[in-house]
Amino acid sequence: MRPLVFASSGQIRHRASASLSGISDSVSTDDASSPHIQAQLRSNLILPRRFEWNTSAYFVGRLPTEQVPSYTRLDTGITWRASEHLAVSLVGQNLLKDHHLRLTAQIKANSRA
Repeated sequence: MRPLVFASSGQIRHRASASLSGISDSVSTDDASSPHIQAQLRSNLILPRRFEWNTSAYFVGRLPTEQVPSYTRLDTGITWRASEHLAVSLVGQNLLKDHHLRLTAQIKANSRA
């Protein structure tokens, strides 16, 4: 068995600089409708008999202006490689919750349903 683990995270900030007549002004364009923090952890385990087990965990920070809370997502799957050109997979997504909001439009649509 050969385990592979990958991790990443990020903090998103946007900055713009404008210059008028040689005067430079730094303007913050932080987009509060985008998450400022995101993280991801993925693993891939090669198993005997041409099986692989993949798992991913994601964290996405809240969207302040959209009033969408942060969420954590867990996905996992097992794959059997029958041949070089054929693979069969069984995958589960969003295993922690059956859904999560991404935009305020989803909140409005869900309240009407």
